[in-house]
Amino acid sequence: MKLLRFFLQHSLRDMWRNRSRTLFALICVATGVSAVVALRTISFMVQDELTTNLAELNRGDIRLNASRRVPEIVELSPQNEPVFTRAAVDLVREWAAREGVAVSEARTGSLETAAMTALAVGCPPAPRP
Repeated sequence: MKLLRFFLQHSLRDMWRNRSRTLFALICVATGVSAVVALRTISFMVQDELTTNLAELNRGDIRLNASRRVPEIVELSPQNEPVFTRAAVDLVREWAAREGVAVSEARTGSLETAAMTALAVGCPPAPRP
């Protein structure tokens, strides 16, 4: 106990005699803590922004792309691109109407083909309590 009292007394006396060094050390610690907090905050902000931008870029929560690997619901357009069949698009629309979600369609190529190459399904956000 006597040794602990000596160390504490000696430290406090040294801090009082070298005030500028003590102040410099406190400023360094405060700067380091604030830098870590700022970097962590920026990290959360960037992650949040990337998630939001991704949902906006995809125009929905789920994106379906036509692929040649699923010949049951995909056919080839006159430009030899895979596109959804009319029946597949109608099937997705019926499902969306039952579930209460929105569907948007993206077309590629010329306007004459009017082929659906991508479908985006947007689910409404759940109500907050």
